[in-house]
Amino acid sequence: MAGAVVKAEFGKSFVGFMSEWNEKSWSNQVLAFEVIRACWQAGCREFVLCSGSRNSPLVLELLRLEQEDQRGELKIWNFFEERAAAFFALGRAKISGLPTAVVTTSGTAAAELLPAVIEAHYSGLPLLLVTADRPPHFRRSGAPQAIDQENLYGENVNLFLDVSAHRYSDLEDLSDFLLERESAVRWHINVAFEEPLVVGDEGRGGSLQGVEKIDPADERYDDWEMVEDFIDKSGDVVVLIGCLSPSERSTELVQALAQLALPVWLDAGSGLRESDILYPLVIRDEQQFFTHFSNKENGRVLRLGGVPSLRFWRDLESLDDIEVLSLSPAGEFSGLGRISAVTMEDVTAGLRLLVEALGENESGDEIKGTGRLDVLLEKYPQSEPAWMRKLSQEIPVGSQVYLGNSMPVREWNLAATFEDRTLSCFASRGANGIDGQVSTYLGLSADAKESWGVFGDLTTLYDLSAPWVLNQLGEGKRRLVVINNGGGRIFSRLPHLARLDESQKTVTENRHQIDFKHWAAMWSMDYLRVAEADDLEVEQIEEKGTLVIELCPDLEQTEAFWRDYAKEDS
Repeated sequence: MAGAVVKAEFGKSFVGFMSEWNEKSWSNQVLAFEVIRACWQAGCREFVLCSGSRNSPLVLELLRLEQEDQRGELKIWNFFEERAAAFFALGRAKISGLPTAVVTTSGTAAAELLPAVIEAHYSGLPLLLVTADRPPHFRRSGAPQAIDQENLYGENVNLFLDVSAHRYSDLEDLSDFLLERESAVRWHINVAFEEPLVVGDEGRGGSLQGVEKIDPADERYDDWEMVEDFIDKSGDVVVLIGCLSPSERSTELVQALAQLALPVWLDAGSGLRESDILYPLVIRDEQQFFTHFSNKENGRVLRLGGVPSLRFWRDLESLDDIEVLSLSPAGEFSGLGRISAVTMEDVTAGLRLLVEALGENESGDEIKGTGRLDVLLEKYPQSEPAWMRKLSQEIPVGSQVYLGNSMPVREWNLAATFEDRTLSCFASRGANGIDGQVSTYLGLSADAKESWGVFGDLTTLYDLSAPWVLNQLGEGKRRLVVINNGGGRIFSRLPHLARLDESQKTVTENRHQIDFKHWAAMWSMDYLRVAEADDLEVEQIEEKGTLVIELCPDLEQTEAFWRDYAKEDS
């Protein structure tokens, strides 16, 4: 069933629609309740509403159910803009591990969900998409609010259902689908409502009380061949760990890695990068280590979690002699365009098998050294990497940290302190997009006591409507750090763009002179501009609620840092 698109087709033509007219007809309210109940059985307890006319039966039914929910299990968030809403839902799913539903009206509103659905697909996250639609006979007619919404999200969802007020029997089959599922719940339920949309309380839906979540059977994979084949090969092994969900960041996983005692590169989104237990094994000068590793004979790479945000991972495309095994990867993707092995074995069990086969290893000095990096950070104290080191040291112990694509992730991985300050770090690395990052952070931060989101300036500009939800969130402290370097400077680090002249770089980097003071004021957020790294002191902002911190690094120092860092002997 995994990856399959299940499609229930109702009334594609006017003739088909009319033939159903005389069958038993259900009210829009009942249909709306049945759709909500199906989401509830999938484990969804949070619904993000983007209210419109066509989805009003769903909106009104959810508001009724919330009012009648004596146990306080049902949570409703409301947004005026669908793209931000979907990424906010993604943040909620990322932190809870449960599917969150986004409810939209018909037409282009449904299309706005696609970017977040793509990220959910490649990150292996659950997400429910409930889109209202006009009756089936309006399809392909060009009538207002009547685009073709059938299977709108393609293979990015693992279930598509097309239901109407006259036929919704396939909703009953979802119980079987839930029991048999092998992957995260990503559904698109397209609901065609008839006119009139709502008629008083006639035919209203039921109650969610007593409707429980359906859990799939706890089945373990029993395919050890790929792991055993990996073990049987010769050569040095390095472990790369990408983004992990909160449930995957287990003590058992850390202990297995410690016993394996192999060099390990940890993405910030793994949540393990600053672990005291793993500190002796962590690769801290990634450029020197992987330059050396690439030249070894018969090297092997074991990857856990999401796709690593690491230059070496991309280099593996052309390093065919290096064996790669992805163990239970997020979204079940290999993450490479070349041949490599992928197995969905239990991560901890797979690591224990490796421990038994490979035994203990000694970590070499090449892993431990950070002297070269420390020298450069001291030499260029106003560069972006130096700012990231400063941030990682100043963010209060125990805070939640979200790193928006793409430079904040890379710079945190490179330059942040390895001191274990119990920071809980997250990132969205499924599709590597920069849209929706602020919204995803706010979804993650809803219940956090203190959270920090770190974003580039263009990333922030992509998501200016995200703070709409602030007055619906808890009272935690939120710090939105915007690193404003006047454009997408990462593009000029690409070899084929680096040699362009300044006028051409204005286009490729999307250069600008925008600051974020008035954006903060628009959403009633506090604002602080910091131009010198030494001026950032957390004590001065301790009593603030939601705060935008605009950091302005020195562009010349940043460029000089990256030039020197690229030199192996620097």
